[in-house]
Amino acid sequence: MPEENKQPDAPVDKKRLALVEGTCGVPDRVAIRGQVVDIPVTEKEIKSDWDMFLGLPRIAKLTVRPLQDVGMNGVRRARLQAEVFPEKRDGMSPPLWVSDQFASNDNSFFNTTVSKLSPGVYATRVILRGIDSLRQSLADIAFMPSRASITLKKDIIIGEGKFRVLPTDYTGWIITSDIDQTFLDTKIESRSGLMQTLFEMPPEKRPLPGMAELMRQVAKAGMPLHFLSASPHFFRRSFNSLFELHHIPVTGLRLKYLQGVFEEARRKIFETAFHINDYLQAGIGGAVDRSAKFLISSVQSLFDQVGYKLETLLDNRLMQPTGAREVLMGDNTESDHFIFTLYQVLLTGRLRDDQLVDYLYHLKFHGREALTRDYSIRIAKLTTQNLQIHGKINPVEYVWINQANESPDGPEVERLIVEALPENAFKWGTIKKPFVVRGAVGFALHFLDAGLLTSDQFREVWKNLEGAKLGQRVLDRAFLEEVLKTFPFQKENAQKVLSYIS
Repeated sequence: MPEENKQPDAPVDKKRLALVEGTCGVPDRVAIRGQVVDIPVTEKEIKSDWDMFLGLPRIAKLTVRPLQDVGMNGVRRARLQAEVFPEKRDGMSPPLWVSDQFASNDNSFFNTTVSKLSPGVYATRVILRGIDSLRQSLADIAFMPSRASITLKKDIIIGEGKFRVLPTDYTGWIITSDIDQTFLDTKIESRSGLMQTLFEMPPEKRPLPGMAELMRQVAKAGMPLHFLSASPHFFRRSFNSLFELHHIPVTGLRLKYLQGVFEEARRKIFETAFHINDYLQAGIGGAVDRSAKFLISSVQSLFDQVGYKLETLLDNRLMQPTGAREVLMGDNTESDHFIFTLYQVLLTGRLRDDQLVDYLYHLKFHGREALTRDYSIRIAKLTTQNLQIHGKINPVEYVWINQANESPDGPEVERLIVEALPENAFKWGTIKKPFVVRGAVGFALHFLDAGLLTSDQFREVWKNLEGAKLGQRVLDRAFLEEVLKTFPFQKENAQKVLSYIS
């Protein structure tokens, strides 16, 4: 393009980045994981100073939109090396640990395990050493806009992140929260609302009243804070910037990789074509049924959360201390109440191996089949690994579900769970029942009741949300009194809560 016809904000090159997820683990097992991607960049962004923790040029931290990252491309088989430092380090400090070289997979994701670190918070940086994929290398050369293209550089830092190491005997809390309709006031009930989320800059994304302050207080109390969302992976840079904007230190952020669904479908079709005789052994009718099931489940898994969130919870648990206690926070718009219950059932060993695969493969929740057999097998494998590491232990102490929609309410949530789980697979008590709450007020009351927030911290949350609106209701003392009437507090404790806000 002639120089005079160039748009000033048009992308002129691609920057190769490692977007690090963040995690927590124990001294002998903690993961550094993430995705290597190519992001289109403008001339101005290339020259800008970059925040490698966010994966953003500093000039774009408040203006990045998820739509900009829809077209980011995964990098196949990037050869990487990781270095680990104390969280707060001198610029000249040598790394505490350096990995052997490892590679991202064909879907551009990487995962390497660190060991022999003392408990604490650490910073990591990911260095690109080269590309081991001929296909990727040819694509890079074909793209190259000039010999000075930054895409082809190597032996450079392409990403930074943080992770936390907990003591092996840690018996404290780990908080895992959904994002949409749990933390953020996202209008996901309509197509226009979903589209709007693609265009929102970080300052335009609105936390539910009081939720940002609640999460700040949770982090201030020293509890690891994970976010687990079914939002697509191209929301990562926007969410990273959002949490920084609200001063919320996040231990881990897991998002759904939508392209992986299509990759799995493509792989299955390829395998079927080359093993057609094995595939047809069950007869033409059986083969057709399997094909239909796989394609329908693959499409539905783009929208359903059961398989993805269950797999992610189990994967996170592998790294955690056996004695850690979990709080799970979600909402009632989809399946969080069911997922968080089934997760507990699996960790107690009541469903496993072939029985579990069969149950998941035929599972219907909200009238939809969402899990392919491959997904079911992966979940069964993760369940077995957790049982081998931790034994039959349920780490979940509390499950709190925001009532974003009128339905389902508490009794209906319980009914839906009981109907979806196999008979005699669980009993309440061993498995913690979900409590349906009303926004940050309800969440904060439960944190207070569990002793996870002090009265002063509760007061700070209340100050932050008082006078705001939750739906059509103004959040005032009358609203709090109404919530307290349905809350499982002793009467004298309810009076104490009211005294905290006086």
